[in-house]
Formats: sequence, C-alpha cells, structure tokens
Amino acid sequence: MPFESESEHAPGDDATPGDDATPEHDARSDAAGDAGGTGGDAAAGAASGLRRALEAEQAQLRNQLRELGPDEGGMVFDDNFADSGQVAAEQGEARALASRLREQLDDVERALAKLDEGTYGLCEVCGEPISDARLEAMPAARHCIEHAG
Repeated sequence: MPFESESEHAPGDDATPGDDATPEHDARSDAAGDAGGTGGDAAAGAASGLRRALEAEQAQLRNQLRELGPDEGGMVFDDNFADSGQVAAEQGEARALASRLREQLDDVERALAKLDEGTYGLCEVCGEPISDARLEAMPAARHCIEHAG
C-alpha cells in the first residue's frame, strides 16, 4: 500500500540534520503550553513546519480520494460488463481503500485541530505525552503506544 507508507513517513522527514529536537517534539512542547524560555521562535518554526507537513498530507489524501472517482468508491463500470464478479471485487477494493484514506484524513485533520487547541502530542486516553519517536513515525497519532489500539 504505497499511500500509507508515503503519508506516514513523509512529514517526519522535515527534521534538520544535527538538530536535537524534532519538529514534532517542539510543536508538542509548544502546544502543551511549555513556557520554558528556550527558543520560542524555534518552537514556533517547528510547529509551523509540522503544520505545513500535516496540511500537505491532508491535501495528498484529499487528492487520492478524489482520484478514486464518484463517491470515492472507485471507477464507474458498465452494468453489462462481461465479468461482473471482477467489477464487484475491484469496487470493493476501491471502497476499502477509500475508507482507509478517509480515516487517515480524519486523523490528520484532528491533529491540525489539536495544534490549534494546544493539545497536539497528548494521548487522548491518558493525557500523557506521546513519544517523539511515535510522533515522528505517525505525526497524526492520537494515542501513546500503551493505548494504541
């Protein structure tokens, strides 16, 4: 599934080599209200970079859904097509893909809302910070590893 691997890892690739803080870490600290006077401009820049990465992923997911066709269920086939079983199978696969893409889009949009609310990077179950490694791999993660479903 090329869509998942590209969208899960691309946003974390924005980190500058040699930079000790990942964009996700700075954004989470800033979003969680960490007022420790260490580089507010750097934290704001990191949050901005994270936002841009999430917005790019959001646009990519929307485009992929749009490319799937009418009602995001896939291509339109003639009802009199000779191999209706094959058509049904392909339409089922397209609907399943669209469903996964919509779930990913929902997660990205939720992460963007959390950035606005100042709760990005906090587990929705326990409220504890989500690890930097998890956020780097999945910037739209909603749960810490302990509560990941």
